[in-house]
Amino acid sequence: METRSPPTTLTDDACRTLEAIIKDDLQRAEILSVSVYVDEDGSIEVEELALRIYGGRKVVLAPEMRSKAPVIALEINPGDGWRNMSVAEDYAEELEDLTAAPRPWTRYTRCSTASTPGGTGSGRGRRHWTCQTRSAPCGPASADTPGSGGS
Repeated sequence: METRSPPTTLTDDACRTLEAIIKDDLQRAEILSVSVYVDEDGSIEVEELALRIYGGRKVVLAPEMRSKAPVIALEINPGDGWRNMSVAEDYAEELEDLTAAPRPWTRYTRCSTASTPGGTGSGRGRRHWTCQTRSAPCGPASADTPGSGGS
């Protein structure tokens, strides 16, 4: 599997876009298993929650303490043991799209319903990104794209 180096810092826009993509993946997730505990006082605790997210990846929600505050981390087992998910490893294609040199005439939005088969290296499909300035899926500059010699 190809290892990609993430940018040292992400812009606020890139962070918000990645958050929206991850939120969408979690909202559309299928619950695979759940382990709950009911204490004698009636309180309910979720000990483990396993989900299948976009592309068929299985993730587990795991509580962690960070800077004196509890958070829920996403863990994944890509075949060599469990680890915390990261944008650089688990959303590399989206990160690459967001950090590529911008084309000033295009503005991309994530298609909410489709993915293309055979995304590179990740074992899952690549998301469609559509251009707000034209109706066709975005891709390399073409004759109908401003700045490419077309109209």
